[in-house]
Amino acid sequence: MPTPDATPAPGLEAADLNAVLDLLGQAQVECTALGNQAAHPLDNHAVWHLRAHRIWIAGETLTEAVDPPLPPPGQFNVATGQDPLQLMTDAMERLLALPDDLDNFALFQGRLDTSDALAAVRLHYA
Repeated sequence: MPTPDATPAPGLEAADLNAVLDLLGQAQVECTALGNQAAHPLDNHAVWHLRAHRIWIAGETLTEAVDPPLPPPGQFNVATGQDPLQLMTDAMERLLALPDDLDNFALFQGRLDTSDALAAVRLHYA
């Protein structure tokens, strides 16, 4: 009878990571749209655009987590008025559900970058 340690951990599937990248790409586009239409000083253009850039960094890092690398997120997305906080929360939950791989630096760094981007978006709602 095999021991639990003898079974290999499930690998990172590109489709699962692509679902995370889709959410990040849409959140990036929504933040950019909010920056483009900001009218109140608390919602100024630069703040939303910086949040969008943080999301882009997270997505770019995660594209390298699988071989071959995935295309960057949000290339063809259009703003649809979705809540960026909900998109980021969903992306983070899916990202944390992916199997750990201690040798996959891009996945580790991507989780950190996504967490930072989520915190930046969440600050707007505080």
